[in-house]
Amino acid sequence: MSFSFPEIRTEKKYQKFLPLSQKRILQKLIQAVIREKVCEYEWKPNGFTGGTYILKAPLNRTIQFDVKKIYYLGHIDIDGPILLADNQTHSELTHPVQFLQVLFETDITSNSVQTLINELDNSVTNDAIALTAKEYRRVSETSTSETRAFDTLIKMKNKDPHFSPLTYLEQWATEGHTIHPCSKTRIGLSPEENQKYSPEWAAEVQLVLLAVHESHSTSSSMSDEEIKDLLLSDYPFLSKEMDELASYVLIPVHPWQYEHMIKKYYREELDKKLIIPLHSVIPVKPLLSFRSLAPSLGRKLHHIKTAVNIQMTSAKRLVSPASVNNGPVISKLLKEIEKTDPLLKERVVFLPEVAGCHFSSSRKFPGIDLEKNLSCIIRENPEAYLAKDELAVPAASLINTLPFSSGTLMKDLILGYRDKNMVSIEKSATEYLELYAKTVIPCLVQLVVQYGISLEAHLQNAIVVFKEGKPSKLMIRDNGGIRIHRGKFSQWVDSVKLDNSTNLLTDRPEDLYQMFSHAVLHNHFGEIILNLTKEFGINESILWTQVKDVLSKAISIISNQNNCTEQASEFETWVLGPHTYLKALLKMRLNHSVTDNIYVPAPNPLLPGKKGEIE
Repeated sequence: MSFSFPEIRTEKKYQKFLPLSQKRILQKLIQAVIREKVCEYEWKPNGFTGGTYILKAPLNRTIQFDVKKIYYLGHIDIDGPILLADNQTHSELTHPVQFLQVLFETDITSNSVQTLINELDNSVTNDAIALTAKEYRRVSETSTSETRAFDTLIKMKNKDPHFSPLTYLEQWATEGHTIHPCSKTRIGLSPEENQKYSPEWAAEVQLVLLAVHESHSTSSSMSDEEIKDLLLSDYPFLSKEMDELASYVLIPVHPWQYEHMIKKYYREELDKKLIIPLHSVIPVKPLLSFRSLAPSLGRKLHHIKTAVNIQMTSAKRLVSPASVNNGPVISKLLKEIEKTDPLLKERVVFLPEVAGCHFSSSRKFPGIDLEKNLSCIIRENPEAYLAKDELAVPAASLINTLPFSSGTLMKDLILGYRDKNMVSIEKSATEYLELYAKTVIPCLVQLVVQYGISLEAHLQNAIVVFKEGKPSKLMIRDNGGIRIHRGKFSQWVDSVKLDNSTNLLTDRPEDLYQMFSHAVLHNHFGEIILNLTKEFGINESILWTQVKDVLSKAISIISNQNNCTEQASEFETWVLGPHTYLKALLKMRLNHSVTDNIYVPAPNPLLPGKKGEIE
């Protein structure tokens, strides 16, 4: 069910959540500033877990705030107000824009700072809209069921053949990017459009179908079936219109993109009938990434990744010709590895990007890349792989709440494990995290060490299959952030001519390790462990010990079974070294870096030492 209000910004619930959203985004910004050492600062410890940060700002001013707890990866619980000290006077900073203006006062006119200010303000607005949506939906969807979340979702799945637990979970995951201060930035989208098209509002979107003449399109596929064949197979009702357009391909387009971009910038092709909008549309539901969409008509039809000229976090979410070309090629490689590797077989599913297509023309339009703005990729549906008693759970939903869950979904699953096994909360949490780590980590380590491939397996890209309430298999989607070591696959890479304009190929092994560190240790396990520590009050070190044990065992097995002793040893040296590595998302934003990753060293929670600090 979609919700619609004439002006969300006048709603009382929105006004109530706005201060909370300002605080949420401000805390993410502060942690990014400290983590990336954007300014000089002093840390004054006070007691065992707390202390005070004093940040140096221009014009001899300081920003200071108390911290009641610092966690292993540098997350902090801010205690009390954030104060600007200026000539013996103190004033409170409550908005991230205020904070940034103080911190960059002498550079306030620079384009990068002004751009970031606009993005932070937009992120606050959209975060409050998302929290408002969750409040409205919670009232209407609250269940009186006394069963755990897993059992409730299985019942909902088996009751309705069109109900998608995966889509439902993704549309409830309002948290967004866990560490990016622009986690809810959607530049170009009005608040009303946000309601209309966003997953937080349980939206259903009608995709516009454009028939694009073959002379103005470029397609790619894993097989002989092109994107048109796959879409006609999923939606047979399209055949009637497409029978008369034999020399055209099909490109699904997001309705926002059609209204704002296609009608305006592709007028010439529309007038010449090189692009023809069909009368038929496809009903879909937006997933976490907004522009990736799941079918409304079944759990086995393909997911569709569309291009939208909207900036979310740091980049406009278009689909480049490189992605259209590389997606099926990389997918074919990964599926071959999945099928033949004994350590991966039956343990992981690399969700393939089976086909793609983009508009192709020599015509240029100032400031608009016509090929990237009319393009799409379709990938296999994770739920097509499931048995009746299984759920495909986006990892991001594990740190979010449901209307019928006890706290976060991960907490609810652990409580269910406790009830079945009659053990303590601490034992339940540690044993359950170990099961989860054994499902996720060995597959990703094997891919790095044996094949020189590092996938961006953070919470948004990882999907975990659960059976009887326990994790059993890993699925990975989205090849966009992949890194492949050129030396490992030089012969294969040369033969298929991958497009490296997105920097997916590298000669540096450390690029693979840094991505593993950022995506898996920080953005995946780091966020899950942080939430478990807060919800259950469990010592972080106990949970990180489980992760380290699983990681070390995986490295040992790979080293012994695959003649990869040297590579395994090098990986172990990196992953158990003095530091982990985290993308410097704030610095990357200020430097306008999208495909060139910048990393900063961060504490290694797998080693004993001072938590939250770098030696």
